[in-house]
Amino acid sequence: MQPKDRPPINRRSVERVLKANFLPRLYALADLSDIERANIIKAAIASYERSRVKLFSGAYAKPANELELELIEIVDEALNIGTIRPTKTSGKLANRKTLKDQHQAIYYSRILIETFQEVLDYDPVRNHNRPAPTLRLEDPADLDFVRELVAELKSLNSLLSQRKGRQAATSRTVASLSKHFDKFLSSYAGAMGKVTAGLTGGAIVALLYQVGVGKEVLDGLWGHLRLSK
Repeated sequence: MQPKDRPPINRRSVERVLKANFLPRLYALADLSDIERANIIKAAIASYERSRVKLFSGAYAKPANELELELIEIVDEALNIGTIRPTKTSGKLANRKTLKDQHQAIYYSRILIETFQEVLDYDPVRNHNRPAPTLRLEDPADLDFVRELVAELKSLNSLLSQRKGRQAATSRTVASLSKHFDKFLSSYAGAMGKVTAGLTGGAIVALLYQVGVGKEVLDGLWGHLRLSK
């Protein structure tokens, strides 16, 4: 059942827009996967609807893989066709990052804060009887970098929780986080192990997707994860 703040989409309307505007992109994705072309639109809509249903934990399901993320993004574009208006100053189409879901963004940000904070809180002397967190590297520079990520994530959460006056500051914070996460995954993914890299990287991609980061950046992050396998 859809939660109150996630009303059901009009499937027929979305299907018409997908057929009219997105078939080449959808067929390209189908050709690269095990989905039949005839079923790709249904798969895209199903993926989008799955991402909008709350789990028992109160969280939202993150994309299962890179393919599902792209399908969700295409449906999101289809739903927003016709909503972009020319700016008053330039007359050109606005090209601003669009926040997709504030609640999901905050959720994934909190997951990452908890993950990184566990790394910072581990004391190799006091906690020597238990294994160090997988992301823990005993290099002061690496730990400082993780502290910076935590500080930026907390700042992002604060901005997302505000009702007004957050757009410019949020955009700057998102841009900085995108660069730092790219650096983090390029440096750490190989050392994290397949499972940890997948969980951490998946949360990072899901967060950035929800705050409107573009496909090119997200593809780069997925690339770091593929190289770590």
